[in-house]
Amino acid sequence: MDANALAHSLLLQCLKRLNKTSALVCEGKINITPRSHNDYLTASTPDRLAAHDYLNALARQVPQLQICYHAEGFDEIPILKSIVIGNTRAVLKALNIDVLAEVIEADIQLLQTQIQTAPSWLQDAFRELADTWRNCKSIHRFSNNRKDALLLGIRFASWLAAQDNLNIDFRTASVKAFGDSKTLENNLPAITDVLILSGRHDLSIAYSHAEILAEWGVSKFSPLLRIRGKCRLELRNSAISTRGATPYIAMPLEQLTAISLASPSPYILLIENLSSFERYCREIDDDGVIIYTFGFPPRQWIAPVQRLIAAVQCPVYHWGDIDLGGYQILAHLDRQLDGKVIPFRMFNEPASNENRIDLKALTDTIAAASNSHISHLHKLISEALKQNKVVCSVEQESLDPVSPLHFA
Repeated sequence: MDANALAHSLLLQCLKRLNKTSALVCEGKINITPRSHNDYLTASTPDRLAAHDYLNALARQVPQLQICYHAEGFDEIPILKSIVIGNTRAVLKALNIDVLAEVIEADIQLLQTQIQTAPSWLQDAFRELADTWRNCKSIHRFSNNRKDALLLGIRFASWLAAQDNLNIDFRTASVKAFGDSKTLENNLPAITDVLILSGRHDLSIAYSHAEILAEWGVSKFSPLLRIRGKCRLELRNSAISTRGATPYIAMPLEQLTAISLASPSPYILLIENLSSFERYCREIDDDGVIIYTFGFPPRQWIAPVQRLIAAVQCPVYHWGDIDLGGYQILAHLDRQLDGKVIPFRMFNEPASNENRIDLKALTDTIAAASNSHISHLHKLISEALKQNKVVCSVEQESLDPVSPLHFA
């Protein structure tokens, strides 16, 4: 029997009232009304008659299904009055539709088995999974329709929790966790939706998938520390000097254990964007130490830079985009580097576009900073907000490099 689209849609609407995620309603009578079944009632006469033929044939095949019509006069076109389902399970079986409550229970059982061996933070996050799914709702963006995606996220989070000081690329991590080199990259949204629940990420920041994974020591390519200046890089089995390395030197972070100054430096400048870092290292010739932050710095970058900055007396600047993302990076660096970061060229620069900045969002982002320099920046933005000034975003790449010594 060929399926009729109109009749099939009508049946699905009726069955939706009985085939619930919480429990299967064994029988029911569904009246055909304009509010719920307007597609049927406004269909053309040939389409309705074809739907009737399909429904009548199905009712002959499934005795538990009754198709009822309004009383009609001579030569009148029949109109459906109601569909009576005496055995919901039998009708579902005839249409090859699963019993939702049973599917949900099987999914819940499978997930709960996996969660039992997952990290404690993940167990806490999904403690209400069973009741939430039975009520046809999502939990942490996961409905039962994303069951397979959630399973992958749990599996990867459990694998991560068993690793120490991880520093690994995407493909290798994927093979070790899933036995396949592409599973991680093919399921990044689901996996990072799980990892963000760990509590180690600032939920006010719009992380990219790569930035979330970098916090766990997983990166698409082995991260390189890019640095210019007179420094000494301590490696696992040796040490090298960056003196004379032009325009800069790049070293895999997995090899790096510490950074120190080889001679006094007038300043350290952290730069958010690679293009601006590249230009600065080529166009500015002074004794400053310049370090690329990768945009939002990965965990492997934080530790050696943290130790370097803790040991120096010179000012430490950060130059980034004038937008919400740039300020989120500034706030993160302020927290990670003990409040020593001074914002550099991060307000009152020529706009690079007409995208207005939400000044309230900027002030909220840096409000918690204890650094007096960032507090001053907060004050400037607050004043602009009070005066209803229009401030547009500035991409760092639109500005020519200038040394902090120029403003000294």
